[in-house]
Amino acid sequence: MAFRVIDAGAFYAGLPASSEEIHHTTPQVISEVSHVKGRHGITDALVDAGRLVVRDPPEGAVRAAREAARSTGDLGSLSGADLSVLGLAVHLGADLVTDDYALSNAAAGAGVRTIPVMTRGPGRTGRWEYYCPTCGTSGGTECKRCGGPMRRRLAGGRNRG
Repeated sequence: MAFRVIDAGAFYAGLPASSEEIHHTTPQVISEVSHVKGRHGITDALVDAGRLVVRDPPEGAVRAAREAARSTGDLGSLSGADLSVLGLAVHLGADLVTDDYALSNAAAGAGVRTIPVMTRGPGRTGRWEYYCPTCGTSGGTECKRCGGPMRRRLAGGRNRG
């Protein structure tokens, strides 16, 4: 059976309520979406109907997710909920349903396929690097050569698809 793990964006798009598939998510994601009026009743109904499974990933899977995010340079952009759903997808060998580009990039680094909900998803995935747009120096958050601010770009990326 193919599993799909969903992040908060999938809830905001109404995916679990509009689909007959069984989805998996984490308590951290449920906590993120619980502030939306009426969302708590929907998630309870989906759990009761067996269409939503809420569970924590094993710590080893979260460590693997964190390491993948670190290797792509996305760790600082991801929340605990993001790392939890990536960890759950790693653990289950599942697709991850998300529109979050940083999460999609980290998922690619972990070998997890992503499915966008309301966007086309990232065209490329890879490792982020910082560079100075003024003099071209790479690395760091401030240019050591000219003192200018650094920008982020995808280095060593690969096309999705």
